[in-house]
Amino acid sequence: MSSIDLKKTVPTSRFPEFQDTCFWKPRKIGEFLEESRLKGSAGNVARKLTVKLWGRGVAEKQEKQLGSVNTQYYRRSSGQLIYSKLDFLNGAFGLIPDDLDGYESTVDLPCFDFKGEIEPLYLLKYVQREAFFKLFGEIADGGRKAKRIQPEIFFEMPILVPPTLEEQRKISRAIGSIDDLIDFEDCSLDGLREHKQALLQRLMPYGKSELPENRFPKFQNRKPFKTTKLSDLLAETKTRNRDGRYGKEHVLSVSGEYGCVNQIEHLGRSYAGASVENYHVVETSDIVYTKSPLKSSPFGIIKENKGEAGIVSTLYAVYRSTGLSHPSYLDHYFSNAFNLNSYLQPLVNKGAKNDMKVKNSDVLTGQILVPEIDEQEVISDCLSSLDELISAKKKLIYALSDKRLGVTQALLPSPVGTA
Repeated sequence: MSSIDLKKTVPTSRFPEFQDTCFWKPRKIGEFLEESRLKGSAGNVARKLTVKLWGRGVAEKQEKQLGSVNTQYYRRSSGQLIYSKLDFLNGAFGLIPDDLDGYESTVDLPCFDFKGEIEPLYLLKYVQREAFFKLFGEIADGGRKAKRIQPEIFFEMPILVPPTLEEQRKISRAIGSIDDLIDFEDCSLDGLREHKQALLQRLMPYGKSELPENRFPKFQNRKPFKTTKLSDLLAETKTRNRDGRYGKEHVLSVSGEYGCVNQIEHLGRSYAGASVENYHVVETSDIVYTKSPLKSSPFGIIKENKGEAGIVSTLYAVYRSTGLSHPSYLDHYFSNAFNLNSYLQPLVNKGAKNDMKVKNSDVLTGQILVPEIDEQEVISDCLSSLDELISAKKKLIYALSDKRLGVTQALLPSPVGTA
């Protein structure tokens, strides 16, 4: 480390009270940590700690997942640094919270005690950066699908440390305050999503019932929802892009979370072939069925195109309302995994390669329960208002994440070994 340019060991921004202090020092992580070997139980234990590290590192306890009867477990303490060897390159670091104090895990989840001279939260923020993983990814053991960083290698990694604990704390608190705000907004987003699903189940019949749990006052005296073939509500549209009105920049994909989205805007590029002349044209409010399965939607996805008109490949089916359905109502109806899978499962045969064996016309042969179109519109407007709140919350979280990245880059210098 003697060849390091000390001018590069300070961040681009520094709190005023530390402007005149000395350069940051390159140190090895092993100077501040020691591996915890506090033995716990052997064999199957009731207090096993299975760590899932999401984003900035959140540990969850799963007491029902027990290991081998021959496994040796180690007791874990709150405040320890923990990481998953397998998930190292994805930023899987965390500090064990107070509510997991005393839980046990295997040695495959390394835990470290702090030896002083460093603020634990500062070290956590430092090693969670993407630049840190890129720098040390080449020394990870294993193949592409099983990258590992062993504790002894982790200890040899150099980091840059401010000369005082006070500066370390101020940096970690500045970054941590944004993390806390992002965590709060994430919880708020989850709450909105759960509220929408609960409301959806109350406003639409569930199971064999022909009436929803709740109904808007002006529809209280209406007849029960009517069992209707989807072919009465939708008709397949086979309009192709033969006139070349749309190009590759107009190709759409269907996402389980985001619905119909522009490929370039959502995925960063177009995955269209050499020609898009044979692609299906999708107008605003058309319904699109994709035969690409997801884990939660093994028979495909049905979504409304709520954005601008575009085109989709011939692997998709495109439908348009007959006038008896409100497209957004159908979009909300099929956004519920139970409704979607219950409808599609009897209609779809899955091939040996997990591909969908179903004709576009056959997708419309199933039945769903629907009210009159004016009630469909009121229900969809209610649920769409929640979608707007969810979308605004996502944008806020993205903006906060960008802000966090900028603050982190300003307050922390590049890891040792990078430009």
